[in-house]
Amino acid sequence: MADDFGGVSLVGEAPRRTGLQALLEPDADPCARLRRAVLAFPQRIAGARITTAASLPGGVVFGDSGGRVHVLLLKENTVDVTSHTLHDGPVTAVTGMSLEGTGPAVVYSGGVDGRIRVWSPDLAPMPEPLLHEPRPVVDLSAGSGEGGSALAVAWGDGLVQLLDLYSGTDLSFRPGPPVRAVCCLRTDAGELRTMIGMDDCITTLVPRPSHTHHGRRQ
Repeated sequence: MADDFGGVSLVGEAPRRTGLQALLEPDADPCARLRRAVLAFPQRIAGARITTAASLPGGVVFGDSGGRVHVLLLKENTVDVTSHTLHDGPVTAVTGMSLEGTGPAVVYSGGVDGRIRVWSPDLAPMPEPLLHEPRPVVDLSAGSGEGGSALAVAWGDGLVQLLDLYSGTDLSFRPGPPVRAVCCLRTDAGELRTMIGMDDCITTLVPRPSHTHHGRRQ
């Protein structure tokens, strides 16, 4: 979790190792290396500060005030760091997922420039943004499951956009109050759920793409 001053803290407790190996090799836990790398990382980015963070399967993704996105992934006994400058101005939101649960990590980032970029740490970022709007990105959330992958976007003007990356469906909803956070997930039955956080309430949407309005389904 990133704070307002660019610092990073860990939420929750790491699972404790037990048994003889934990006694004989107390530093052999690879997750301990990842935790140390995550906590020390803000000191490695000279001239910028961490602005947003999110967990990945086996790693962490950070965005900073200089428009860079950094991915820390645990590979065997080392922590690999991959960084790219993807935005003009601060990065405001990051999220990621693993394709089909066990595949490579896919990272999404959004910024004050209104761009949403997508890439994988093992590949070069796509040259063009996935989305580009004349308003900042407030929050992002990616989810995957039996029904495919989806991305929820909260924009600075209060619009929430849901992209079903499997079917190509593009849904939008404007709840009224400013949107502070979104969370996208799939149920065991494969149905999408989008939770929207506002100042005074949280609402959950179950998309029913049956109508089209201004080129987008509502």
